[in-house]
Amino acid sequence: MIPTQISLKQKGAGSVEYTPIKALNTFSTDWKIKGRIVSKTDKKITSKSLSLLKITLIDKDDSLIDATFFNEAADFFDCQIQDKKVYLFSNGNVKIANKKFTSTKNDFCIVFEKNASIVPVDDDGSIAA
Repeated sequence: MIPTQISLKQKGAGSVEYTPIKALNTFSTDWKIKGRIVSKTDKKITSKSLSLLKITLIDKDDSLIDATFFNEAADFFDCQIQDKKVYLFSNGNVKIANKKFTSTKNDFCIVFEKNASIVPVDDDGSIAA
């Protein structure tokens, strides 16, 4: 395990620690983020007839990261996720961000495929709205 990555683990009375967005990098594999969607674009169809959906996530430390869904993943998750809601995110690919296409100051971004895990959770107020 890379030292900056925090693995999912139990902490006392049922609380769970998640990977902070700022700890993600291209070597990160077994991570789970608890994050709020702070922006979600409408699904777009590109000139090559590909589906594209973009979101920006924030975690409890106010770290931001952009995430992108292409094709089947965009079609599948578009109606499953909502702006301003809190989810557990995992099984995405962390990549170096192309600064031409990112809206955050993060050096990395996440690409989610259809096999990604995105699970809604109750908003406990720990992540800024």
